[in-house]
Amino acid sequence: MVLQVGQVQQVGSGFVAEISGVQLADIRTKADIAAFRQTWMENKVVVLHDQHLSDEELLAFTKRMGPLFVHVRSMFHSPDFPEIMYVSNLKEDGRALGSLGDGDLGWHTDQCYTARPSWATLLYGIEIPADGGDTYFADLAAAHDAMPADLRA
Repeated sequence: MVLQVGQVQQVGSGFVAEISGVQLADIRTKADIAAFRQTWMENKVVVLHDQHLSDEELLAFTKRMGPLFVHVRSMFHSPDFPEIMYVSNLKEDGRALGSLGDGDLGWHTDQCYTARPSWATLLYGIEIPADGGDTYFADLAAAHDAMPADLRA
């Protein structure tokens, strides 16, 4: 299932791609994993629609991509898989089921407070609102390259 031409469509300014005709649960061979990861690295953000993954399948796929990070906010972990953290505005018995609630989170890099931040984050949307709930991405490599040399760290 190595990604074929036509399955990867550039979106917007060029660091986002939509991948069609691929189910993450089916990406298992070394060749498929390498092709998917290469596409992800080249585009920085990839979007796949119509995925139907169990927690087990989601976790298996992410493990094939590399080492996993267990977030420090353990109250929002999946009860069965601490590597999965829920981001949700839903409540049950007055208790938030996931982090963020109805609020927005300012610009950030995931795990920026660790010695070696994650190379990637996977967001798996189960219930996505028709309005709001936006997630924005910025190409920080392009921003760095556009900076005058004397301002770069």
